[in-house]
Amino acid sequence: MLDVQNISYRTRSMKWLVRDINFKVDGSQFICIIGPNGAGKSTLLRMISREISPYSGRINLLDRDLRDFDPIELAQIRAYLAQKRNVTFPYRALQIVLLGRHPYLQGAKETEADLTLAQQKLEILQSNHLADQNYLTLSGGESTRVDMARSLAQEPRLLLLDEPTNNLDPYHQLELLNLCKSLALHKKTVIAVMHDLNLVAQYADQVLLLSEGKLIIKGKPEDVFDPIILR
Repeated sequence: MLDVQNISYRTRSMKWLVRDINFKVDGSQFICIIGPNGAGKSTLLRMISREISPYSGRINLLDRDLRDFDPIELAQIRAYLAQKRNVTFPYRALQIVLLGRHPYLQGAKETEADLTLAQQKLEILQSNHLADQNYLTLSGGESTRVDMARSLAQEPRLLLLDEPTNNLDPYHQLELLNLCKSLALHKKTVIAVMHDLNLVAQYADQVLLLSEGKLIIKGKPEDVFDPIILR
């Protein structure tokens, strides 16, 4: 599914945020990226999403260079839920979810099938009651669930999530992580930046531990969560 080859990223001020990271991801897994603040987790996810380009190295998706994908084609394969999401228009929540269908519409109006699918994704996130509400009036947790429904509406094979449990109460945190596990069981690949190590230990198939922009270890939770390594 994904082959990350020796990628690095630095800012214009020449500060390295990610250095020489290599790993491969097979399909049908739930993978969590962990590490302290400033470890490069979000930067790594943004490069995998193609929001930013590596300073060096290469990322292959489905045996193709990530740079070779047409934007519309890429949007039909991967969805990216950023940590910070800015919406300034007073869209209804259902309209936000329907944005996930745009890669398939080619400028056409949404069909009844698109509308039904969007409603189904809201229902999966237990948020169908929010469909007609102004997105700008939603709480942090409610908007996260709506945005997750939008990502699902893209029907991606690769789902990238940056701290998806932020703003969610404990019940909805567990529901979202159960959803991620279910997606992995249905031949999807989910990669999420996470901070709660207890939740990662319960749900992740594989864990990537980053520190100071470098990949320290990749493996099963029981292999990564060694006290000496974590310290």
